[in-house]
Amino acid sequence: MAPRLHVSSLLFVTASCFALSGCYIPGVTPVGTADIAYQQVGACNGTGGTSNRPNEAYVIFKIETVDNAKGNVDFLFLPTRLFVDQSSEKEKATWIGGWKRQFVSEETKFLKDLGAPVVSTKSIPANGKASPNGFVFVAVGTKDPNGAAEANQTAYKLSYDTEPVEGQTDPKVVLTKTNASQTSWPATENCKDVKLQ
Repeated sequence: MAPRLHVSSLLFVTASCFALSGCYIPGVTPVGTADIAYQQVGACNGTGGTSNRPNEAYVIFKIETVDNAKGNVDFLFLPTRLFVDQSSEKEKATWIGGWKRQFVSEETKFLKDLGAPVVSTKSIPANGKASPNGFVFVAVGTKDPNGAAEANQTAYKLSYDTEPVEGQTDPKVVLTKTNASQTSWPATENCKDVKLQ
């Protein structure tokens, strides 16, 4: 009698495939990985013409490179799929109250008003690389009513939403924060004072 594959074994193999190499269904075809290098630049509360709500700050990130050299398929990089996850561990474990994912804003005028190059959607071929050297921002929640005061003392981590899109298969995305050791930034309530470099 031939051995029977237990369902839990099949789930383990499938989960391992996703965790290690990136896969899509049907089949278990490796799609490789794409690496996004970024850095946190600073945080602010707004400008003269733009202001955010209390207990909120704009955190600005620079997207340095999107490297698909290890990808086996083209990567449609969508900046608006980048997010900061502010969910509690309980929310992550149980889905209670929903996850608090703060996504990169689709609004580009704000960054343009700061004189910052804006990162745009780009298709990067397998084995290709792009160097946007542009900026994105995320509105994050803070406990301090003066959002910038808290946000400039907080290191935020970007993630990428890899939920499958019908008709599209992307590589697994790995994000590397190039200034990961930095934990504080200069006080900049006015976004025009953030040093964009």
